[in-house]
Amino acid sequence: MFPGRGAIGAGASIGNTVDNKIQYADNFTWQKGKHLLKIGGQAIRFRQNRYYAGNNGALGIFTFDGTYSGAAYGDFLLDALSIKGRGAVVGKWGHRHWLDGLFFQDDYKLSPSLTLKLTLFVSNRPATR
Repeated sequence: MFPGRGAIGAGASIGNTVDNKIQYADNFTWQKGKHLLKIGGQAIRFRQNRYYAGNNGALGIFTFDGTYSGAAYGDFLLDALSIKGRGAVVGKWGHRHWLDGLFFQDDYKLSPSLTLKLTLFVSNRPATR
């Protein structure tokens, strides 16, 4: 009936991924006398929503390859599986984390040909929240 075909049905390998990135940023520049001040910041929210049924799919797999009877259909009639895989219907899962940073910079003009630049940058490392 199904010559050369060892697997029955489909494993229903379904999956879905939705990625979002929300970004907020602003900068401010102010000049006063010999100072040129620059201040700014940025915050990024990363979100990933994922569904994956697994390598064996949502329904699982059953493979008959003729190991026991010499024919895949014969193994099917004998109910002699060569490979089986359990299906997985699980809920959605996701990753969430923030990445943010702030900076402050002062360009101080010591003379017409010499400028002192002071910079401070602060950032957090990504953390799941």
